[in-house]
Amino acid sequence: RRAPLTGAVAPVVAAAVTGAVLTGPGALLTDPADGPQSEISDTYMRDTLLSLLPTGQTSAAQGIGRSRGSTLRPSATVRFDTGHGAGQINLLTEHVAVPLTADTAGTQCADPFETPTESCARTVRTDGSVLVTNVLLPRAQGMPKELVVVDTRADGTQVRVEAYSPEGGTAVPLTVDQAVAVATSSAWAHLADGMRPTSVPATHAAVPAAADLRAEAVRLLPAGAAAESADAPQQPPGATHLKVTVGGASSWLTVRVSPKWSPEGGGDPRKSFESNARGTLSHTADGSSVVVRQTGRTKEATGAGSGATIQTAIEVLHPDGTLVWVSEQNGPNGYTFEPGTPALTVDQLTAVATASVWRRG
Repeated sequence: RRAPLTGAVAPVVAAAVTGAVLTGPGALLTDPADGPQSEISDTYMRDTLLSLLPTGQTSAAQGIGRSRGSTLRPSATVRFDTGHGAGQINLLTEHVAVPLTADTAGTQCADPFETPTESCARTVRTDGSVLVTNVLLPRAQGMPKELVVVDTRADGTQVRVEAYSPEGGTAVPLTVDQAVAVATSSAWAHLADGMRPTSVPATHAAVPAAADLRAEAVRLLPAGAAAESADAPQQPPGATHLKVTVGGASSWLTVRVSPKWSPEGGGDPRKSFESNARGTLSHTADGSSVVVRQTGRTKEATGAGSGATIQTAIEVLHPDGTLVWVSEQNGPNGYTFEPGTPALTVDQLTAVATASVWRRG
């Protein structure tokens, strides 16, 4: 995830600065009015990022632009040190479909049940654009605390700024305000010019709220099952988490619902779903495609015997195009997996996922 941004980009030679330079507000900035239209240079991306940083020492600065007709997403990366230890700053760009909706990628806070979160703020502006600032905590020892700011503009231009220490720990090279200033700069106004959106415009019903999904999930549980909700504020729409207990066995149940799901890049949804299925594929009598996947770990990882199942996931593409994902796992949260007796069987999970109540087409 944090590999250098140039690693997967062969067709473009990134502009780079290998020697240390000092930056400060206004340095090297290209006037946005004279900025790129359908073409964006590597140098523009690199120098513009440098110009927007506070005073400090930089190294290994790289920029990746986009030539005419290319599908590459412009980006930039730099090592940055204000005297308190070097940190990594990545700037990534995207063009999302408009109008923006609740399920537009990058416009919601991270799910705190699945991602350890210190704080998150989400602001919807009067023009419909959305600014999200996430401060994410390490998932495990040795991993870094991370600041992620995503500015999604009304025209579909999306700028993501990531700041963290590559060596791990809690030091972050930018403050929230500094990262917001970089992401919201007018210097990125031309990034979406000539860039094809990676998603299709929303034409479906609104993504269901977490509370609505939770109520439906509880009604679908088998007799004798007790459920309690995860204590996770700011739960994004389209997902809910329940702790389910049956006969003394407790597991976390996650339900996700995406009405009128479409694969990234377009194409036939059912063909894409089935061709990319990871698990056992089957079909119901009413035309749903069902994939069952069980994930295990080795004896060394779990202490519970080789191949012990730690997560069961059921994915269902319903006839109306609604995608439902139901998973069950043991552990204190959505990112710590532990062996143990599952509360629900595979058949019971499948019954929840294939229920027609999820259809919103």
